[in-house]
Amino acid sequence: MTAYKRPLAVLVGIVCLAGMFVAADYLGLFGVRESTSTDFVDFRVRTLDAETGREISDVKIRCFQFGTTNACGQPPSRERGVVRVSLLVEKHVRESLLFTHAVRYSPVSEEELRIMFIHGDYDKPVQRYNIPDLLVKPGRTFSVEMKPLATAAGQENGA
Repeated sequence: MTAYKRPLAVLVGIVCLAGMFVAADYLGLFGVRESTSTDFVDFRVRTLDAETGREISDVKIRCFQFGTTNACGQPPSRERGVVRVSLLVEKHVRESLLFTHAVRYSPVSEEELRIMFIHGDYDKPVQRYNIPDLLVKPGRTFSVEMKPLATAAGQENGA
């Protein structure tokens, strides 16, 4: 029976040391490094006809920020009437050897993003978005109503 005590004690010792190493790393006792890189955050915009409420397909976007004429991208969307917007942001990661302690995103340049929605049969509305609000909950879906060109021209002529 004494033959099993020594290997068991060694095993318990190794497990305790490993546990202490993991706990010390979690607390950041071995140091924490912070890194910054660029990343993309996506959100979606549902495009709707202002008169009928139906979804509009084949809508393109153009994004504007101060000093940047093309501030975001438009990856393909698999949903009808939904435009995916991919926004370039800075990703700040705080991590130790085994754990990622914090990840946060910040705007690359200006905090306001303006997006023009473009379709041949509709007017071109411009929506403004606050980037820090978009980064709080990435993946959200917004909606924008687009007026048909005949209606948009009729209101301008009638006014």
